[in-house]
Amino acid sequence: MAELAERLAGKRVFVSSGVDPGTIAIMSECGRVMAVEPIATLTDRLLDLTDTVCLNYDDAQGIPFRREA
Repeated sequence: MAELAERLAGKRVFVSSGVDPGTIAIMSECGRVMAVEPIATLTDRLLDLTDTVCLNYDDAQGIPFRREA
């Protein structure tokens, strides 16, 4: 998860039980979900599309800058 924390540095990270474990929701500025992808296959190109993401509580462990949605 340390690699994920590094990749999400500078992003607004929210946590929610509505996100399936092992996936990440890529959010638009207005809060709509643009994509849901497995964390294991998440590309930097997709991460570059947004500054806001949402993770499951378990996947967000070790990410100090998370916020609860």
